[in-house]
Amino acid sequence: MRRAFLIVLAFLVCSFEFFPRAAFAHDTPFSYLDLRVKSGEISGTVEGMTVDFAHDLPNVDAPMLLS
Repeated sequence: MRRAFLIVLAFLVCSFEFFPRAAFAHDTPFSYLDLRVKSGEISGTVEGMTVDFAHDLPNVDAPMLLS
């Protein structure tokens, strides 16, 4: 019984190792805030995925953020 379990386990490990699958992710998997401080002036830019912002903002769809 134990030997059969080890054979099945070895087969599963080898199948994951020899048949890799592609990983899918966001184009830009992060959001960031860029702040610029000059004499008496602060400006900033928020950069991120529209899907992430639409997820956090109520009643906003991702395509609406592109316009």
